[in-house]
Amino acid sequence: MLNLVVFALFLLPWLNPFAPGPSPAVVPLLFSWACAAALLGLRVWRVEVMAPARLAAVVAGVWLMAGLASSGMGLLQYFDAAARWAPWVNVTMAGEAFANLRQRNQFATLTNIALVALFWWAWRVRQGEWLKTTAVCLVGVLLILGNGASSSRTGLLQLGLVIGLVLWWGGWRQPAVRALLVVSGLGYAAAVWGLPWLAGFDAGSHGMVARLRDDASGAGACSSRRLLWSNVLDLIVQKLWLGWGWGELDFAHYNNLYGGPRFCEIMDNAHNLPLHLAVELGVPVALLA
Repeated sequence: MLNLVVFALFLLPWLNPFAPGPSPAVVPLLFSWACAAALLGLRVWRVEVMAPARLAAVVAGVWLMAGLASSGMGLLQYFDAAARWAPWVNVTMAGEAFANLRQRNQFATLTNIALVALFWWAWRVRQGEWLKTTAVCLVGVLLILGNGASSSRTGLLQLGLVIGLVLWWGGWRQPAVRALLVVSGLGYAAAVWGLPWLAGFDAGSHGMVARLRDDASGAGACSSRRLLWSNVLDLIVQKLWLGWGWGELDFAHYNNLYGGPRFCEIMDNAHNLPLHLAVELGVPVALLA
């Protein structure tokens, strides 16, 4: 029973569906802190609950379960079926997916964390255990479908890094890991092209393919990362040493007249950690970090 409590306290912050206004981040943050405080209390009460030998398996299991549950939620959202599960699953427009994390990059990141955990488990599957290998691959398919449904370029980059690292570390020598590597690569390509088609969209004008093509061609120039970073660099130059202040990027963007094109969306995040630190806290802090 105690093990289930520990597992739930690790898992629930990832799945919490409630984020009421006026500041939607407050309730999820407080809920996560409450779970962390409860885990700390259990550690004080019973040290072995958080013993390092068990912690790795618990955390890997939590990440995997959180990624699987979120991928399922993301697919419900993508195919416009989430309303039936409200309020336990956040509702989106058809063709969008971010589970209960409310942001596509965070959702895609969770699916990749879960994929890393799945590789950790796959590494423990012995040669000839085909049933376990098949189960690993099927679980991997769901995670990859979630990543594909997110249409997150961050998710694509992370997936490439995960596959590259597993190959570099020699994972291809292990049959279950090798099978999961193939499933991850081919499954993502199939998801990027197949999910829009299944949902009634044109893959060339919706989802990951469209986002990558717009970035390359400049079709989505006013909301491209290149323009965003260009505007942020302009702001950095104006206040090199101390920056605009923590949390002030949105005001700085609103209050500034650029010499060229303006990023056309609300900008409170530079989507680049060094640039974000530099624009809000100054270049010295960014370099130090």
